[in-house]
Amino acid sequence: MYKVVIFFLSSIICTILLNFLSIKINIPEIVSSKKSQINIDVSKYEIKADGYIVYDLDTNEILLEKNSSFTYPTASISKIFSALVAYQYFSQGDEIQIKEQDLNVYANTDLKAGDKWDAEELLKFSLIESSNIGITAIQRHVEENTGYDFFDLVKKYQQDKNLNQSYFINSTGLDIHLGLSSAKSSPKDVVSILKLSIDELSDIIYDTGIYSKNFYTVDGRLFKATNTNLLTKKFNNIFISKTGYTDLAGGNLAIVINIKNSKIAIVVLSSTFEERFNDAEKLINIVSNYKKLNDI
Repeated sequence: MYKVVIFFLSSIICTILLNFLSIKINIPEIVSSKKSQINIDVSKYEIKADGYIVYDLDTNEILLEKNSSFTYPTASISKIFSALVAYQYFSQGDEIQIKEQDLNVYANTDLKAGDKWDAEELLKFSLIESSNIGITAIQRHVEENTGYDFFDLVKKYQQDKNLNQSYFINSTGLDIHLGLSSAKSSPKDVVSILKLSIDELSDIIYDTGIYSKNFYTVDGRLFKATNTNLLTKKFNNIFISKTGYTDLAGGNLAIVINIKNSKIAIVVLSSTFEERFNDAEKLINIVSNYKKLNDI
């Protein structure tokens, strides 16, 4: 009983500290706070997300936003950040073999111990299918190759990129327990991460806009990956995509989409499992109609 009380109290303290840090820190400079002239009453569209942002990556302008500086649990959207950190430590021809220890996470894909992957292919697969086992194996691979704890590398990257409005204490984005999320960001911060992925992860990240893709392990085992973002089947102009869902986070979605020859980032946080897709589609339509009416 004593140990249970201590664990419960330590969890509460940890949550308070992480929430305090995530609220008090500065907004990163990667994303501008400049706003466009779009003046639309979005309330009539009944968007369910607690926070969202629509950002023009070409003009560096915020087109639409709600609570875009508030921080929310991001769930598996954080896998893009894990990929950014891990990819720096990949070498050409790297291979990763799935080990038993990598299976000690929620298994949402059919990866098995002994499967050997090209490292870059495993990273693509893990982002498209949001594979917890895959990203865990990638984390282990980086730690074995560098001799550093993965989250020491995470902290260094955050400092280098001035990503001070996010925290990540788990590479998968899964909740630590019912009261503590393992990753948290603001909609603005997620746009920063999307921008970084375009600059630093272009060989990997554009595969996330594909609805389905076949992957083969080094030994020839076939994996048919299906994107967790349903909108990638409906829209062929999405070229970056990542979903996230946990009990704490609710439904999250981050995409970059081509709208009238503009690269538009849309981030939806703290929606529901199903409504995140509807929320994003409503925002796509709002921007598309605005650009059409104004001949932009």
